[in-house]
Amino acid sequence: MLRRTPPCAPKAIAPLLACVAFGSGCAAALMPGVPAGPITAPGLCIGTGYSYAYAPGTVDAVDPGTSIVTVHGNTAMLFGRSPTVFPVGPSFRVAPRRWLDFGVDLTLREIGLRARAGPLDASRALPWGVELEWRTSSYIPGTLMSRHNVVRARAEAYPPLPFGRSDSGVQHGFGVLALGLSTGTQFLTVNEVAHAYVEDESEPNFIGPSFDALRWETRLESALGLHWLAHDGAYTLAFLPWLRVQQGPIRETECNGCYLDIINIESSWGLGIALTALWRVE
Repeated sequence: MLRRTPPCAPKAIAPLLACVAFGSGCAAALMPGVPAGPITAPGLCIGTGYSYAYAPGTVDAVDPGTSIVTVHGNTAMLFGRSPTVFPVGPSFRVAPRRWLDFGVDLTLREIGLRARAGPLDASRALPWGVELEWRTSSYIPGTLMSRHNVVRARAEAYPPLPFGRSDSGVQHGFGVLALGLSTGTQFLTVNEVAHAYVEDESEPNFIGPSFDALRWETRLESALGLHWLAHDGAYTLAFLPWLRVQQGPIRETECNGCYLDIINIESSWGLGIALTALWRVE
């Protein structure tokens, strides 16, 4: 029987303000929302986290001289190849019951809406549930990124860990297991354009040119990780691999900052890594 819930943590205000101020940084990851863990009690939680995604991709493009250019790079990071020092945008979760909660993830470039239901009470022998998620872009209208639009459904389970129980019987540690499908218009981007193909070499590029494309895809997605209930909140470390199972033709392409014409972008698998924190507001 769970005897306590994580209290409100005043020190959560500093990282939350930081993620509001800096948004998703310069290298935001395109990946599913991280499983939120079992529900300890009805109420509101706020949170943030760090994430990095890797999805190896190949770009085929052609220059005006009809020469084929092939570029390899990471298709799952926006405007950068390295993890950012800033956290992702804030997230909010509200649980009206121990079997139901809703979540919102906000960044400068993406919005995620999530709903979960099931026997998710942390005091159960095996908390589990089903989550629906819709992720779309909050980016500048008229760009390819603004038409990123994906829906997903997954089943989640949180098996209690044998080393995660205190002497008083309170369960602190849980495993994270999830499996589901996503479908929709995926945004693929590769920031690996050779210097010779930059449109205007005289102007410095803070972000740099990139190959961008929109493609409808269906993906098999999973999550594996650890969830820990501490005295000041709940923390999750998750690995989120995915495998493309079906794809449609590329809908639109853009060589942002260069003069190459994109023929195709291929990316068949990827992996996300995320560390998140949620603090209860009482």
